[in-house]
Amino acid sequence: AGFAVFIVNGYLSDQQAELISERARAAQVVETVEVLAVNKSLSFGDNLTVDDVITVKYAKDYLPEGTFATKEELFPEGDEITRSVLRPMEANEVVLLANVTEAGEIASITQELRPLMRAFTIRVDASTGVSGFLRPGDKVDIYWTGALQGDAQFAATHLIGSSIELVAIDQSTDRNRVDTSIPSTVTVQVIPADVARLAQAQSEGKLSLALVGS
Repeated sequence: AGFAVFIVNGYLSDQQAELISERARAAQVVETVEVLAVNKSLSFGDNLTVDDVITVKYAKDYLPEGTFATKEELFPEGDEITRSVLRPMEANEVVLLANVTEAGEIASITQELRPLMRAFTIRVDASTGVSGFLRPGDKVDIYWTGALQGDAQFAATHLIGSSIELVAIDQSTDRNRVDTSIPSTVTVQVIPADVARLAQAQSEGKLSLALVGS
């Protein structure tokens, strides 16, 4: 009888230990959901097609806003109506609504502009364009240099725009560009009233940019 009790107690102890271990493992299990991700690297402006996406598992508690669970959600108008990529994406990166255009839209500078803002292009060179170190998304101060009242003897420089956001360098809106080539133009984002002022200043003198620290 004593031996039987010993055996039963040992069995119960093993069962309890296994139950505790199983509960510990269950507590470590992370609930996942299936979302769409890209299956290759994509750059700004690339078309996102149904062949470019795969289904991956993502931790439910850390799911970012704007994901797509099915291809029907990502391409609501059918597989032939694609979206365009608004920022570079790497393979297996989750597709977010903020990173792609609406179905059928083409990525362009208009997606970079805030509501009611305008894009204005400024001619630059190595000296006026911060020697090629500018990137879309940077902010710059704009200085005008020219002759006062048309008299070359009275040249002056004035700050005419502060912390103006760049939306494009030459024809690129890629914020992750790594080259330091000297651009010929930069495009800034300004309110409508500033467009005429900048156009007049550029026609009567030279505009220079100073990069603002982040």
